[in-house]
Amino acid sequence: WRPVPGEHSRDGAPVQMAWHRYVEPLASGAAHQAVLAWATCGDVIGTAIRPHRDRFSLADAHRTISTGVIAHTIHYVEPVDCSRWLLIVVEGTSAGNGRIYGAGSVFDEAGTLVAAFHQDSMAKSLDAQADPRRVL
Repeated sequence: WRPVPGEHSRDGAPVQMAWHRYVEPLASGAAHQAVLAWATCGDVIGTAIRPHRDRFSLADAHRTISTGVIAHTIHYVEPVDCSRWLLIVVEGTSAGNGRIYGAGSVFDEAGTLVAAFHQDSMAKSLDAQADPRRVL
């Protein structure tokens, strides 16, 4: 995992970019797709709440706010090889009213779009501080 330095945005929405590569051998195209689906799921919530960091932090997750993915959809438009470097671009499109929405794109080293994804998540303030070891 190699993040692209700096804070990025597109039309006011926060954007995170990082290069990813999975170095373990994978047995099939489906395995590469599964690894990429996993790699695209984890950064949408943190990216989307970035404009609200005066009130929330990713460190608050499962302590003072409960977050969770409701749906995560990925569309593969080209064959995926996770052993090669892939640029994952995440846009935190919206965070408000208890919901978080984000989308992203995955590019290979040549700049070819190989996948696109969307995520719908929730975030809710907890009434009392939770123990993250017990709420997960």
